[in-house]
Amino acid sequence: MATTTKKAILLATSLASITATGTSLAHANDQGLTKSIISKAERIKRTETHARKAAEINKRSEDETNQKRATDAERKQKEEQARLEQEKAAKERPKEEPKAQETTPQAPAQNTAPVTHEDPRFGPDGLLIMDDGGNAKQVYNLIHAIPGGMNGGGYHIQTGLDNLIDTLTTPQAFWVLYTLEGPGFGQLADGYAGFDTHESHQALITNQLDRRFNGSIHQLLKKWGTFAYNGY
Repeated sequence: MATTTKKAILLATSLASITATGTSLAHANDQGLTKSIISKAERIKRTETHARKAAEINKRSEDETNQKRATDAERKQKEEQARLEQEKAAKERPKEEPKAQETTPQAPAQNTAPVTHEDPRFGPDGLLIMDDGGNAKQVYNLIHAIPGGMNGGGYHIQTGLDNLIDTLTTPQAFWVLYTLEGPGFGQLADGYAGFDTHESHQALITNQLDRRFNGSIHQLLKKWGTFAYNGY
């Protein structure tokens, strides 16, 4: 009887052990399956995230490309429009007449015959006799147009000015110098500039014409504006 009871206990213990082992195995299998499902879900999620980011990058790149194309097309359209407008304006613009080339003033061809140059004469007022007739005004205009009133040697030659000066009478030549220089004939160094007196007019002959220009008012006018300073 004791032996039978002992066997029964051993059998019950074995069954309980087998049942516990089976439960443990089932639980372990359930945990492994759960982990496998979670791992797979995480991989799917990561894959979806990468795919979404890649799609966003591709879309952004495509948008930038399309924007650049649109900008380039708009720029080219504006350039073409501007070119067409320029061509239209050029066709509508009247042709400009070529500008006449500026030339140095020339002395007139008429009245260029030299005249006899008499000696200077004084009037009743003690001043030199002057006359604005003949070519006097033309000579004045040409001399007065010398740039800066200096370094005009070439100008005298180009305009034929010296030949025109020879056509003046002595009173006309004095009138030209007086009109250029003013009262006292511009004799600043001698203190006569600004004063019309017999002394200042006589000083012009004595100190300037006789000493520097061989006694000739015409020679003085031919040298006026040819020096490195203004005047004579």
